[in-house]
Amino acid sequence: MNVKVPIVGVNYKDMDIVDLRGPRHPEYNDAADLSKHIRVALSKIPSTEYPADLKKDLCTLPHNLPKQPFYNQLKYLVRDFVSFYFKRKTCSYSIYEERYESIALLADIIPLKYNGKRVLGYNSYARLECLSHVAALSEEIPYAQILEVGCGSGLNMFLLNYMYPHMKIYGFEFTNSRFASALINLSDTEMNGNLFLADVTNIPLHDNPYDVIFSFHVLEQLGQEGAVKALKEMWRLCRRGVVSDEPGVQNASLWETMRLKKLGYCRNLLEVAEELPGCSIKYNGESSCRSWPNTSNILVLKKQSE
Repeated sequence: MNVKVPIVGVNYKDMDIVDLRGPRHPEYNDAADLSKHIRVALSKIPSTEYPADLKKDLCTLPHNLPKQPFYNQLKYLVRDFVSFYFKRKTCSYSIYEERYESIALLADIIPLKYNGKRVLGYNSYARLECLSHVAALSEEIPYAQILEVGCGSGLNMFLLNYMYPHMKIYGFEFTNSRFASALINLSDTEMNGNLFLADVTNIPLHDNPYDVIFSFHVLEQLGQEGAVKALKEMWRLCRRGVVSDEPGVQNASLWETMRLKKLGYCRNLLEVAEELPGCSIKYNGESSCRSWPNTSNILVLKKQSE
């Protein structure tokens, strides 16, 4: 599909967007709809240029973070409770149909759980451990080709590119609004041309085009059955391995376990990974730094032929 909308920071107006979502998707190959979302995103997302020292801070998790005040913990628990019971009954495509996010979200101060302690820190901190596993898995591969499934607004791609500039980073999204946000947030980078639209449960690409594929809180929303399909697709498309940072019932609190079941989120990917052909599980454990009160579990899978 050819989209004719000026993208901020890019010197050309016409972009050929690859849409692999299939004709069943309500936005499939709809250039006019995507152009609309880009215009809306441009009006909603401020341009953000981080000073070099702040970029470094976003990518360097300090050992000592300020403790969460009790009132802050209570505020977020109440917010989650209200959202859970009165607003959001299940996960669905419609939640992200009109959602636009700025790269500035990386510098938001949010509640975290870090090494068992409830602290405050940058939004970016909850993402760094996953990205470090991606880097470790792609070690010794010159110009490793990395794919993020469900790249959202491009926040993880932005961080990964800053931390490991030698990588070639790709990403895809499922909704036009989030895709439009990623185009704008990554408009001053080469990654802008590495974005496409796709459905992680069914990606019509040949086997093994990418070295490492990762997800960050994407498969959770697909339900257990959808997450199983997605993980199998990620495994088919990778040469070296997969990193998945998703919620799981293991190590989850009673509240989080109940929430996962109520929303229909995926519950456990480890059992699926153990059945993947030629799969060696290099790491499986609770994230040492994650947004609180949500749970998060990292799974690192490597192909045994590697």
